[in-house]
Amino acid sequence: MANLERIAYLAAKDGVVPVDKPAGVPFQEVVQTVKRRFNLAKVGHGGSLEAAASGVFLVLLGDASRVTQHLMCADREYEAELRLGIETDTADTQGRVLRTAAVEAELVDVDRIRAVLDSEFRGDVFESKPRFSAILRNGSTSYEIVETDAKSAPRLVHYYRIAVASWEPPVLKLSMKCGKDASPRALAGALGKCLGCGAVLCSLRRTSFGRFSADCCLQYEKLLTMNAMDFAERVIPVPEAVGR
Repeated sequence: MANLERIAYLAAKDGVVPVDKPAGVPFQEVVQTVKRRFNLAKVGHGGSLEAAASGVFLVLLGDASRVTQHLMCADREYEAELRLGIETDTADTQGRVLRTAAVEAELVDVDRIRAVLDSEFRGDVFESKPRFSAILRNGSTSYEIVETDAKSAPRLVHYYRIAVASWEPPVLKLSMKCGKDASPRALAGALGKCLGCGAVLCSLRRTSFGRFSADCCLQYEKLLTMNAMDFAERVIPVPEAVGR
């Protein structure tokens, strides 16, 4: 099949391609890469993922954009690494340092961390966005700090599970399952305040998004070199993607 025919074949397909987005790559770049590489007119996504995070990111082709809202309502699972003893204006390591504090082992131990997570964050909680966010623009490798909508009301979000994977002061690793709009970055900042020592999100990986796990994702590096027919084989039809 000639290359133009392959591209035309792919352009006629509607569906979802789960991609494993690397940390440091803006989700918009993933969408634009698919659009340019395969000469597609209609490419969208099933929910954003911060530039500093890695993991499951859904690319939508053609009329799959009609089920965007359905996909965005899916639950997510994350693995997060936090550093205690520091507070920034973005609640991650890219922001401006507001304060540092000692992490005293007798005051901040794993039992207290688990107790705070259980009492303050598990279930339905009102969560406020950090005032600032770190973003990447126009292929830049340097993060730009921008102000978010500071006047937005706290959002009601749901955390089904938050488990301590490891605690090696001052590094705390968590695994969690949460619903739409929940922000592990916001959780990191809020947890630091509850513990009294501050905390920032150091790394974040989305391990699942609805019915899609990281194991089933197309690696972004492979996407950059594959041809149109191989990419077309990775397209999941809309009914299958939404579980119909």
